[in-house]
Amino acid sequence: MERMAYPINFFVMIIGVVVQMILPVILINVVFLFSENLSGWSRSETMIVLSAYMFVEGLSWATHAFVAGLKMSIRAGNFDIVLIKPIDAQFTASFSRADPEDWMRLVTAAMVFAMAARDLSFTWGHLLVNLFFYLLLLLLAYVIIYSISLFVATLSIWFTEVRALFTITDSVIRMSRYPTDIYFPAAVRIIFSTILPIAFISTIPAKIFLFGPRLDLIAYSFIITIIFFVTSRKFFHYALKHYSSASS
Repeated sequence: MERMAYPINFFVMIIGVVVQMILPVILINVVFLFSENLSGWSRSETMIVLSAYMFVEGLSWATHAFVAGLKMSIRAGNFDIVLIKPIDAQFTASFSRADPEDWMRLVTAAMVFAMAARDLSFTWGHLLVNLFFYLLLLLLAYVIIYSISLFVATLSIWFTEVRALFTITDSVIRMSRYPTDIYFPAAVRIIFSTILPIAFISTIPAKIFLFGPRLDLIAYSFIITIIFFVTSRKFFHYALKHYSSASS
């Protein structure tokens, strides 16, 4: 309601989102003017990775805005109202803010994905199977990003300003726009698959779509997702025990 109360401003924000989404596409096309592949990834395959990131980022902004509502409510002293509601506090705090203009990110992602997939050779059977698992892993990636965002936002209970941490986290997550195979040495790629699992945000879903389902990668994705979600939830409830209300 706040966004759409000012239609012109809302329209300008949509344009800004589209421009922001197109810039990485332009960058990738410029790179492939001077190279035939990127660490073994063709232009179309790299675009599949980028579209995966676009889907997850867009859904995150459009549904929970990277849990920005939690940080804002704590700083404004409104978090007490969240806690007394007869609804799960984590759910209410996480999804109290959503940015409707960011649904355009999903539209842009779908267009990039469609243009990239058009240049790939699939039978209809393989396409449908691969697409199913691709979307499934994107859903898991969404939960991973949500969990990381919740963990960082929860720190607001102790610290009044966590913007720097959000900036760092966002910068790390944005690295998943490109195949993690481009990062050297191998130790860095291992970190991106475990401690900072950005490989599971876009690269692994893209590999599943391009080369077919792999049970080990799918199982690992589920394990990473469950670990991050359970850990972030436990940390959130641990932080609640140390929360001092605005009235205290």
